[in-house]
Parts: sequence; structure tokens; C-alpha cells
Amino acid sequence: MSEQEEQLEAYQKIESLLLAAGFFRVRIAALSKFDKVVGGLAWAIANCGTSADVNDVVFVENSSLRQKVRIADTILRALQKMKCPFPLASQHIQGSNFIELFKPIQWLVKKVLENRSETGDYMRRFAESQFDKFNALPEDVLRERSLKPASEYAKHVVERYKPKRGYRPTISLRERPEDEQATSVLLEFGHRYRLSKASSGSAEEQERLARMAAEEAERLNEMMSSLAQVSGKGIASSIMGSMFGDTSDMEAVDDSAERLAELKRKQAESREAAFVNKRAALMQRIAALKAEAEAAAAELAAAEERNAEGATRLQAKVEYNANVVAETQKLLDLETPENAHIVAQLRKLYSLVDNLELQHTFFRSSCAAQKAELEATIARIKAEGPNSAVAQRLAQLQSAEAAEQHKLDRLRAAYAKKIRDIALVERKIDELPSRAELNQYQRRFVELYELVASKHIETKRFYATFNTLTSVHEYLDKEVEYVESIAESYRAVFKVKKPKSKAKAQFVAHVEELANSLGSILERAKDQAANEKANRDGLNALYLKQVDIERKYFQAVKAFEKECGKNELLMTQLVAEAEA
Repeated sequence: MSEQEEQLEAYQKIESLLLAAGFFRVRIAALSKFDKVVGGLAWAIANCGTSADVNDVVFVENSSLRQKVRIADTILRALQKMKCPFPLASQHIQGSNFIELFKPIQWLVKKVLENRSETGDYMRRFAESQFDKFNALPEDVLRERSLKPASEYAKHVVERYKPKRGYRPTISLRERPEDEQATSVLLEFGHRYRLSKASSGSAEEQERLARMAAEEAERLNEMMSSLAQVSGKGIASSIMGSMFGDTSDMEAVDDSAERLAELKRKQAESREAAFVNKRAALMQRIAALKAEAEAAAAELAAAEERNAEGATRLQAKVEYNANVVAETQKLLDLETPENAHIVAQLRKLYSLVDNLELQHTFFRSSCAAQKAELEATIARIKAEGPNSAVAQRLAQLQSAEAAEQHKLDRLRAAYAKKIRDIALVERKIDELPSRAELNQYQRRFVELYELVASKHIETKRFYATFNTLTSVHEYLDKEVEYVESIAESYRAVFKVKKPKSKAKAQFVAHVEELANSLGSILERAKDQAANEKANRDGLNALYLKQVDIERKYFQAVKAFEKECGKNELLMTQLVAEAEA
């Protein structure tokens, strides 16, 4: 496997870890790998809940090179403060070395999950309390609105109908039985009671009830005779009316004897009617019991069917569990010290998968419950109609939400524009070199200028040497040509023993012509040498003049510095004298 493939595999592992931990920005395809990984690092450091100062870990997407270096250094310092057991260098972050980044990110994700398990419930309760402080659900608002008038009405009712004592006993009731004392107290506060009318039954029962009603009426009359009004003026008929209500109740008690006689005359008919009614009631009871038995049988059949299905599922689960145990035992048998860490990692991943499945199930159930509650609320609001207070409040909230959303969109657009402007200004600022960079550029340009100047002088010298040697070579070639020409002419003239005088004269003329030509060439060379010497003398004089000017400049600068020192000394003395 090549290094590039290993880096890609490590990046995929990092992406899956960050996604499992809750950093969902890794799903954004527009972000680069550096932005995803480094953003996940900053997010994990901020969510670890450690004592390290991570407020400076601010991640900016699509950052420049300088910002990337700053972010990498900040993350490195934060990891050192958190005592990360895995060493990490700044170039690993800047160069996107995912192989080196995998272990620190894995350690940070573990820290994030531990912190979330410790503080998750507390953060949820804190969020709910903060929500309850500044917000309220619609049903809470309705309950609070209806609670205030209801409480006021309840207070009014309690105040209006509180117990009022209308009578006082004229004799002591301490030696009376407790039931008579209780009845007397109820009569004092205007409470009365009577025996309920009995349903159709036997004649003995009717006689007993009539006798009890007569005795109760006599006892109430005796107790009322022993009571006096609180004001001390006797028992008023109006108060008696308020205590006993309608006098028809008392008349009904007095007429019970007449009804008893009538019931005795109709004893046979009553018994027969009671028997018929009882038989009909029993038949109805039998039919109801049969229906209940049928329903119970149906429920029993359904329960048996569910029991059978449960037993089947249980058997399948048992078989699956046995297979899992067998496969686990096989894997445990295959475990060696070399692959022990891989097995441990697989166990952690399986436990993580189980936890995620439980969280998924709980989340689905909570979502279903919330959905049912919201649907019930919506149905109730729809049933109340569009003119209800909840619907009107909902419409107001929706309009306010739309207005706030529009305002939020405008603010987000303005904020995005400001961010773009700031990024543009930062890029322009980054393009402008700083003072240190300018000094570095200046030193580098001076070095390059000196190097180019030295190369230029060296090249000029090489060219001058080459031209000089070329001229010397040409002169030597001409000299050789002249010597060869003289030698050929000499051999042509003196190859005979006695050459002619005309041939000698021609040879001498040829040699003189060559000598004159060489003389003219020598004169031109001397003139050129004289010109070059004069040019050299002029340049040397100019150089000496510039050196003299530079010497005077340094002398003037030195004198100026000396005078500045004197000026500062005099100013110090003047200030001291002025203060004295």
C-alpha cells in the first residue's frame, strides 16, 4: 500500500470518528480535507470540558497560509495543555498528515464522549430550565391564563359559602352520645340530613325504614328545641327553612306510615314484581357475564397467540445468542498478543454501535411521543376553531416569527457581507509586506545586486580577456601569414644560385610593403591603447572624486552627530535649570 492510500484511509477513519462524535460539518462536500480535520480538532478541544484554556482556538474556513500556521500553533499549545499522550508537530497539521493526526483525534473524541456522558443530563436540565425561564409552551400559557380567574372564583366561592353558625345549644351535650353531638354541631351550622328513600323490597324492611324515619324526625325536633339562635331571639322560621329546606321533606317523613299501610296491602303484588325484576336482573347479569366470558376467551386466545409469537422470537433470540456466543468464542480463540489491540478496538466499536442503537431507539420513541403530543395539540387547536385564543395567539406568534425570520435573514446577509469585506481586507493586508519583510526583501535585493554586480564585473573581465586574447591570436595569425609570405617570396627569389636583380628588388619591395602595413597596424593599436588609458585615467579621477565626496559626507555626519549630542546635553541642562 502506497503512502497516499494510507493517508486516504487515515482520513476516512478520522471522518467517521468525527461524524460519530457529532461533528456533522464533515458531510459538507464543499469543505477541503484540511478544513474538515482541523475544524474537527478545534471542535473536539472546545467540547472536551477540560481546564485547558482553549478560548483562543478559533478556526476559520478557507484560511490563508498565515492563518493556517496560527491555527496549527494554537491547537498544538492546547493539546500540550491538555496533556495529550500522542506527540504532534505543527507541520503535521499544516501538511495534513492524517496518519499522525489519527491518534490525537481518536483521543480527543474519547474525551468528548466521556464529557458528554458526564454532563449530558446536566446540560439538558440546564437548557430546559433556561427555556422555562424565558419561554413557555402554549398549554402552559393557557393554564396560567385560566388559573388566575379560576383561583379568584374559588376564593370568592369559599368566602361566600364559608360555614356560619346560626344556633347555639341551650343544654350541655357532653354526656350525650357522639352521634347526637355530631348531629347537633351540624344543625348549629345549618347542615341537615335525612334517610334516603329505599327501593322496592320486603315489607319488614319498609316498616323498619319507616320506624327509623319517625324516630329520626322526633330526635331532630327534640334537638332543635334545645337549640337557640346566636342572636338569642329564638328560632326563626326563616332560619328553620334555611336549615331544613323545603317543608315537603318533613311531610314526606310524616306520610311514611300511610305509605307503609299501602305497601302492606300490595305485599303480594310487590313480591311478585320484585321476583320478576330480580329474575330479569339475573338474566341480564348472566348475559353480561357470558359476554365478559367471550371477551375474556378472545383475550386469552390473543394472549396465547402473543405468547406463542413471543416464544418463537425468544427461541430465535436464544439461537442467535448461542450463535453469537459460539462465534465470539471462535474469535476469542483466534485472539493473540499480536492482534489483541485490534480485538479491543473491535469490542469498543461494537459497544459504541450498541449504544448508538439504544440512543436511536430512545430517540425514535421520544420523537413518536412528541409527535403524538403535537398532533393532539394541533387537533385540539383545530377543534377549537380559528377564532379561539390559542389559534389567534398562534397566528400572532407565526407572524412575529416570520417578521423575526425576515429580520434574521437580513442580518445574516449583512453579517455575511461584513465577513466577506473583512476577508477581502485581510487578504489585502496579507498581501502588503510588513516592516520586517520589507527589510528582509531589501537585504535580499542588496545581496542579489552585489552578486549580480560581481558577476557582471567578472563577466566583463572575461570578455575583455577574451577580446584581448582574440586580438593577440589574430595578430599572431597575421604574423605567421607575413612570415610565411616572406619565406615563400624568399624561396622563390633565392632558389637559383644567382638571382636576378629585378627579382631581388621585387622581394625587397614586398618586404617593405609588409613592414609599412605592420607599422600602420601598430600605430592604430598604440592609438587605441592611448585612448583606453585616457579613459581609465578619467574614470580613476572620477572615482577619487567620489571617494573624496564620501569621506566629506561621513565627516559631516560625524560632526552632525556630535552637534546633536551637544544639543541634547544643553537641552538637558536647560530643563534641569528650569525645574530648579
